[in-house]
Amino acid sequence: MPAEPGNGPGSTDRASILVVTSSYPSVRAPYNGVFVAEQARALRERGHDVSVLAPRVFADDRRKGVDERVVVHRFPFLSGQRLLGEYDGTPVIRMMTYLISGAFTARQLVRSLRPRVVHAHWIVPTGLVAAIGIPRRTPLVLTAHGTDVRLAAEGSPLIRRLAALALRRADRIIAVSEALKTRLVDDLAVNASKVQVVSMGVDDALFRSRGRQLARRDLDLPDDAPIALFVGGLLSDKGIRQLVEAWDSIHDSQPNARLLLVGRGPLEGELREWIASRSTNDVTLLGPVPHHALPHLMDAADVLVLPTLSEGLGMVLLEAGAMGLPVVASDVGGCREAASSSDRNILVPPGDVIALSGAVAQALARPAPDVRASTLGEQGRRFTQAAVLDTLEAIYSALR
Repeated sequence: MPAEPGNGPGSTDRASILVVTSSYPSVRAPYNGVFVAEQARALRERGHDVSVLAPRVFADDRRKGVDERVVVHRFPFLSGQRLLGEYDGTPVIRMMTYLISGAFTARQLVRSLRPRVVHAHWIVPTGLVAAIGIPRRTPLVLTAHGTDVRLAAEGSPLIRRLAALALRRADRIIAVSEALKTRLVDDLAVNASKVQVVSMGVDDALFRSRGRQLARRDLDLPDDAPIALFVGGLLSDKGIRQLVEAWDSIHDSQPNARLLLVGRGPLEGELREWIASRSTNDVTLLGPVPHHALPHLMDAADVLVLPTLSEGLGMVLLEAGAMGLPVVASDVGGCREAASSSDRNILVPPGDVIALSGAVAQALARPAPDVRASTLGEQGRRFTQAAVLDTLEAIYSALR
């Protein structure tokens, strides 16, 4: 039988872990599920045998490959070259092929790999894949990230029933924020003793300031321009339209201010039209960028803006905190927890364009040091990757 997980860096104990996720980086979409990949790789670096099961979204995705010593298996389904979450409503036929193919592959992998534990990310759809695909004797840890909890509480009757099945099957449920745990308990009637709050973990060796002037020179950005940065999906739920409306007001008061947009999504075309209609070049749509490139962009920026309308935690806020970059974010979901590390951070009511524009303008008007110190502080240490891995190993060990 596989050894149990270790208890911190350098442990010689090894465990076999199967990670099941709906989103994982691929050649066509290197930005998908980056935080899941980072956690899987970090567990592998601690000596655990880690395998990943993810959907085969794109035709050129390999059915089996190796990602930094983590073996990645992909199951086929009627993807239409898109993630399930990128479709409007519930694509029932596509979802059924997803569940059947994913559960079948999960059962095969459990038989061949004999993992000590299966760790699934997102309640639906992949939490359900694990719930119906793996035998009852195999422990199941399920991480809820935010959008999945909202779907489980507010989605169609079918989605709500499927989510309830996955939540019942899980031996341990991880919520990435206290706000998300509250919603699991209050809205989905999950037993509070079954839920533990654990974030995804910030790589504070990667996310640390190396100098504003250096970053701006490398990125060919002006030294004297106040710069706001958005990182996330180009989705309605991320508050993109509110940010567009607020930026017009900000630009009127600070004509030399710049806005950098990082990400992709269904509103990309709408954003490009808005940018093309402007008489200035104050907004740049960078598209998706590699995760390792984000610290350089954060160094160049004066404020990170996350005007999201719903959020489980907001990993990008934690990464900004590790960089010492001030943030303006919506006071929603787990954003308050993620942004609580610094009094320079500003929370605004979700959807309030006037409050958003005022807060961003205020943040852009502050003088910025060349090198910033992390603002995570003592309380924020629980968000670091090392602390999160310690907690995960303890959870895995307890599931005997």
